[in-house]
Amino acid sequence: NNKMRKDIVDVTVTTPPTFPALPTMKEDVMKSSSTAIGLGAGMEFRRGKTRLQGYYGADAMLWYGGGTKETYTYGNALSTTTGAASTANSSDFGTGNINPAYSTSGYSGRVVSKKGGNSFGFGVRGFIGAEYFLFPKISLGGEFGWGLGISSTGAVTSTVEQFNAAGAAVGSTDYTVTKKSGGFSLDTDVNKFGTGASGALRLNLHF
Repeated sequence: NNKMRKDIVDVTVTTPPTFPALPTMKEDVMKSSSTAIGLGAGMEFRRGKTRLQGYYGADAMLWYGGGTKETYTYGNALSTTTGAASTANSSDFGTGNINPAYSTSGYSGRVVSKKGGNSFGFGVRGFIGAEYFLFPKISLGGEFGWGLGISSTGAVTSTVEQFNAAGAAVGSTDYTVTKKSGGFSLDTDVNKFGTGASGALRLNLHF
């Protein structure tokens, strides 16, 4: 969970402040949240009792990603009198919430909420590796893995409020930011399995 606040100039105050007074300010607030849960299990088998030992096994994992949930509260209300000025004087939280690319062309707009993109996945992998013990509890090792992954991700939708300068009108529209998607992979280890590479070299400390 994350919450950000930013001060922004109050566009309803048209009289400039008398020096050294500061402009009248309002507050924009962005709230965001996401969830990621993974559950995995595996078996490992070893061969050898000398300094050099080999091992192999398999893992399985289920994962869930809570996707995107963002809400924006703006201090300057969007109206026919302050529409363009309110959009121009709204905080950009680095999320593309002001005049997003998917909004209606030629309109001034800002995101009010964004949600969706929940993902589910399942993966299995096999691995093989070896360790050489430099000391009784310290070893150098290498591992190679190969896995299969299946995933599904839902659509992301957004609500945008917009101001049409030509018609002096305010409206709210729902957009599909990204559509539902799915994936299938059969390859060397990927991030879903915790390594992010084709193999791994590591220093192992045994307790």
